[in-house]
Amino acid sequence: MLKQIAQLIGNTERTIFAWKKENRPIIDLLQKYFTKEDLEEFLETGSVLKMETLNHYEETLNAEFNIFYRTKLGQDSQTKQLRFFWDFINRFKNDIININLRGCKSAISDLLLKYHLVVLELTASEDEVSPRNLRTLEFSEFITTMQSISEDLTYFIINNLKYNFKTHINYLVHYNLYSYATEILACSTINYYDNKLPYLREMRAHLFLNSFSKEHSLSIYYKEFYYVLEDYLLDYKNKKEEIYKVIKSANDRLVL
Repeated sequence: MLKQIAQLIGNTERTIFAWKKENRPIIDLLQKYFTKEDLEEFLETGSVLKMETLNHYEETLNAEFNIFYRTKLGQDSQTKQLRFFWDFINRFKNDIININLRGCKSAISDLLLKYHLVVLELTASEDEVSPRNLRTLEFSEFITTMQSISEDLTYFIINNLKYNFKTHINYLVHYNLYSYATEILACSTINYYDNKLPYLREMRAHLFLNSFSKEHSLSIYYKEFYYVLEDYLLDYKNKKEEIYKVIKSANDRLVL
């Protein structure tokens, strides 16, 4: 394989062998993720079929999740399904990211049952702000929505959550969907919740985004805002208290 790496990089086999002994990252990367046949295929054709197939599969899942997120979870803000989604994601994040591909839908269903118990407990402790049957309907719709997706898409969500949805955010940015990228970046990074039912308060990330956009006089629909926000949240650990302060001081209007 060193011969193929030498041809790929444009150096001698002796140099590549020396780099291997020096534990150069480029050699480790190529040997870990590609075979000799992969490199020969790329040298001959300019592409690796299995990578093209993988990229197509990844693109398809990104598009499928975007449609799911916008048309299923977000088709009617009155159902508050997006809030249930992010509340569930944040409350059970550590459990979710440890789910394996095999049986992932069943594992998510088990966590949704636990989440249902959390919602029932919170509902019992909150003041009556809306008819109980409406609350039950809203949550039932969320459960049905989550259980309707394919196993592939379920695992796509799990795998993205491990990296704060960075793969999907990159997809959105590539297609200039900056407002969507901004929303998911904030929702997946800001882990604050006040242990109230998700529809009793505007989604925490949106509370922060509204304040942040006004402070910087930038619209969430433009890439400048996305990059400013991304830079800010890269230092999330140190910014967390500021973010929490903004969320706590915000009003309880249900605006999504």
